[in-house]
Amino acid sequence: QAALQASRAAYEKASDFTGEELALEAALAEVERLEGLRDEAAEAVEAAEAALAPARQKEHAALEVLRHAQARVATLEGEIASLTHVIAEETTSYPPIMEHVRVAPGCEAAVAALFGDELEAALDPAAPMRWSETNTPPHPIPFGFAMTDIVTEFPRELLPRLRLAALVDRLDGDRLQSQLPPGGRLVSREGDLWRWDGFVRRADAPQPAAARLEHKNRLAAARAELKAAEARAAKAKATWE
Repeated sequence: QAALQASRAAYEKASDFTGEELALEAALAEVERLEGLRDEAAEAVEAAEAALAPARQKEHAALEVLRHAQARVATLEGEIASLTHVIAEETTSYPPIMEHVRVAPGCEAAVAALFGDELEAALDPAAPMRWSETNTPPHPIPFGFAMTDIVTEFPRELLPRLRLAALVDRLDGDRLQSQLPPGGRLVSREGDLWRWDGFVRRADAPQPAAARLEHKNRLAAARAELKAAEARAAKAKATWE
């Protein structure tokens, strides 16, 4: 009887040991399976990040383009506001004839030399300083470039002055001055003036009218640039979004 009990106890002990081994093996298998899933997930994350990298780079580049476009818009808006304020301060109660004049870019100093402060005169008959229409000379200055090609828009009141003036190289002004008809004038792109009566004014003499013409030209150019910049900013924003 005692031997039978001892044999049964040994069997039960061996059975318990075998059960522990099986449980351990199962646990190890589960750990291995989970590690495999972890490695697969890590590989999937790495692949996803690699796939996203070009998109992120594209998004970053689009954002940089947008920021640059928005900065350009802000710069132009500030410049336009400043120029508008300056021009408004220069305007008198009688709008000057300068407001009706358009000059080819780069020729502002030449036109300012031709007219000087007379560009501040108005067209209004009630103005204390004004332009009025008169007879136009039948023949323009026979040498140099016609001022009517440089002043692209102007009231007819300015035509007599423009017909009796020409744009020349500054090195030729002194030589050609003696050939001018009565009332004739020569100007250079730099702002020199030669008059038929012997008067000469060099470009380094102060010419406030030149600055005002430059302000007008720059304001018109800035407004055109702003429209283009706003279009680029809108396109950049659409691309980025």
